[in-house]
Amino acid sequence: MKKKINFNDASFKEVIGTSSYRGYVKTTANALSMVLGSPMSGDGDKTTYEWYKKYGSVVFTIYDYKEYAGITKNTEVEYHIGTKCPEDTGIIVGILAGLGFNAYIEK
Repeated sequence: MKKKINFNDASFKEVIGTSSYRGYVKTTANALSMVLGSPMSGDGDKTTYEWYKKYGSVVFTIYDYKEYAGITKNTEVEYHIGTKCPEDTGIIVGILAGLGFNAYIEK
């Protein structure tokens, strides 16, 4: 089981400007839920699972994007990590990698 970090929920207003993805985490929704809590339902078009979170002052989103194959919470996909700046991406990628996730900066 992955360690729980104190991630707080972020509002939609707070995450405006974080949809420009800068990093990735390859995992399942179930594994992410163990550290981020339950996902929100996606928009039904381009996303299935989304998280709006904060870690201190760092606001970020994690979401699948255009995974049209009918993903489930147990499907491993490359989730996008959206932040407001590259430095914030490094913080979130570093935390997730430290928790054992396959997280990395944009290819």
